[in-house]
Amino acid sequence: ARLELARAVADESKSKSLLRVQMGEETGAPVLLADMGPPPQDGVEKDLGRFLEKSRNSHPAILAARRETDAAKARVDQARADGLPVLDLTANRYGNAYPGQGLQAGKMEQSSVGLSVSVPFFEGFQRTYKVREAESQVKQSEARALDVERRVLADLTSIHADAVSSLSLVEAARLLLG
Repeated sequence: ARLELARAVADESKSKSLLRVQMGEETGAPVLLADMGPPPQDGVEKDLGRFLEKSRNSHPAILAARRETDAAKARVDQARADGLPVLDLTANRYGNAYPGQGLQAGKMEQSSVGLSVSVPFFEGFQRTYKVREAESQVKQSEARALDVERRVLADLTSIHADAVSSLSLVEAARLLLG
């Protein structure tokens, strides 16, 4: 126990010396640190599985990768829809003149309704190629999203382990000093 206490005191002295140098103070000046009280125990999620699940649903990099995948899927739908027939409906109402004409002397009203259908006939399989390209972009986007999620969760696992062990060390040091 004395050896642990000696190490803790040496680490404290080293940290204070490094802090003095970083602050531009003379090395002999005393460093007074405020007592922060006990570390917050509720700030660190103890259960790694819950911590990673929360992160999976809220980490910005993971969410951005998912949005990119969603956008790629929407481009597939758009590419498929471009090959479907299009129905256009137009309606116009004119009073006392047509656009670009002067006003008429008498009262005149005219309404018109139009309906047009455009049916794609044959484009040399261009549409099929666009759909396949969009589908391959979805697969690439899904692979990138999975890679981002794995990297982020691996980093967070390491950070979680460091945080939990640091809190344990702080508590052990507090018991040794107290």
